[in-house]
Amino acid sequence: MKDAFAKLAGDFLSTIVFLVLYLATGNVLVATGIAIAGAIAQVMYSRIKGETLGVMTWASLALVIVLGAATLLTNDPRFMLAKPSIAHFAIGAIMLKRG
Repeated sequence: MKDAFAKLAGDFLSTIVFLVLYLATGNVLVATGIAIAGAIAQVMYSRIKGETLGVMTWASLALVIVLGAATLLTNDPRFMLAKPSIAHFAIGAIMLKRG
């Protein structure tokens, strides 16, 4: 059970970093830039360690980059804050499969 929560926290780390920085500084651009850089660094670190990355990790990285770019273009934090909802819907859809 702890393993599952640790993996889930790792998948949402960039969103947590974004939220903390945004609430602390009020600057959307800085929070988004650091969240994107953190997500990329997290994937690179895992690859350097030789870990195989799951689909959720790659999907999380893609969401951070796409939604982060939308946040940077519009200066609207709601795009980055939508990431957890999108990820939860994806997890729910995967859980609906048999087996």
